[in-house]
Amino acid sequence: MMPIKSFFRGPYGVMAIVLVMYFLKVTVKLTVGYYTGSQMITGDGWHNTADIFEALMVVATVMVASRPSDGSYPFGRKNLESLFGLVVGFFLFLMGLSVAGKSVLGITLSLSPLLSWKTIAQQYFQTEAVPEYNWWVALIILVSAILSLVVSRLQIVTGKRSGHESLVADGEETASDGRLEFAVLAGVVGQLLFGWSWLEYPFSLFVAYLMICTAWEIFWKGMDAVLQKSIGAEHEKVMKDLALRLHGVVRISDPLIDGSVGLKTFRVGPTVIVILKLISDEPLETTYVMKRALATKIVAYLREQGFMDAKYYIRTSPTPALPTRVAYSIVREGAVDVIAPNLIDATHVRICDLEHGVCYRWKDVDIGSMSLSERMTLLREKHVSALCEFPSSTYGTATYLVKCVQDGIILIENIQWLQIQEAPSFNPKVLGID
Repeated sequence: MMPIKSFFRGPYGVMAIVLVMYFLKVTVKLTVGYYTGSQMITGDGWHNTADIFEALMVVATVMVASRPSDGSYPFGRKNLESLFGLVVGFFLFLMGLSVAGKSVLGITLSLSPLLSWKTIAQQYFQTEAVPEYNWWVALIILVSAILSLVVSRLQIVTGKRSGHESLVADGEETASDGRLEFAVLAGVVGQLLFGWSWLEYPFSLFVAYLMICTAWEIFWKGMDAVLQKSIGAEHEKVMKDLALRLHGVVRISDPLIDGSVGLKTFRVGPTVIVILKLISDEPLETTYVMKRALATKIVAYLREQGFMDAKYYIRTSPTPALPTRVAYSIVREGAVDVIAPNLIDATHVRICDLEHGVCYRWKDVDIGSMSLSERMTLLREKHVSALCEFPSSTYGTATYLVKCVQDGIILIENIQWLQIQEAPSFNPKVLGID
């Protein structure tokens, strides 16, 4: 049985708190509105009744969206939460416009020298007189506003932690309710202290602006997910660079050459979907390690950018059978060979001829006594196109060569022909070159 504390930290427990809060609000506001004659408080009570049905919709949406993916829905059903966000954003936008219209009307009429406030109340707000408030009413509205902001924060935090966008969207709407209640409180306090019942309207106008901005953000966030909009060209560029830096990746698939898109990103609810097709000549064992290494780098990058949930689908296809020559930096200790972190620390280079990523011929060259310039000359004379090394906390060959160019030790023309690649493992056997 789920512990009570764990239940109330999850989406269903939070929505149970929301429902209890709204039931209390409806009961208190309708009662207070009836006895004070306040159409404003009574109307807000009926608005909270609609919030109860909205909270029940959130619970139903979370239940459906939480179902696992299957053959019919390979990416799951979390886009239902994006659709819910569209609905919440749309109605929050309408509510913001309504509040803004009433606020402008209230300000305009209160400034009119031809009408008394009692006449305004009778003609435009369908009340017999300006309602008489007391400090108990102000206290009730204050507690209600604070409750709305606290519970909205709980909804938003829980929604982000559990990956339920509908909970976040409903939390934003609850926060808007709280801000609107503070505006109402300003009108009540204004009347109690100075007789200024119109004071709520300037505050309500500002709250309406915040509601419209929030609605716009919620609506378009849901729309982007429903339309499978890319998460951004800048993020895709970084992911492509991560892939191209990995040993064994020849290039990203090109639709003009290979007939398929190389990289596609979009969101299903809060989950980022990454579909990546690579052209690689590595054997099956190596591509498995290579894809896992690349997936780890991509997920780490997305987390840094605030995308906490991601699914990746990485495929590889071979290139036409064109032989290539690759050198691997090797450190040899006795009978054990490992991929070196750079060319400077290497004792040998293993020069391999590859076809479809399979090494069909290789030769080790002892470079222990050679200077860096001599090592570079050897690679060029052997027609090596790429140097592969296993990255570590120390500097890599590329960093060292850049420093040599800056210090004038090596001309840049003498290193531009060589591509530096990262090996997904330090074990030559895993790479198929042992």
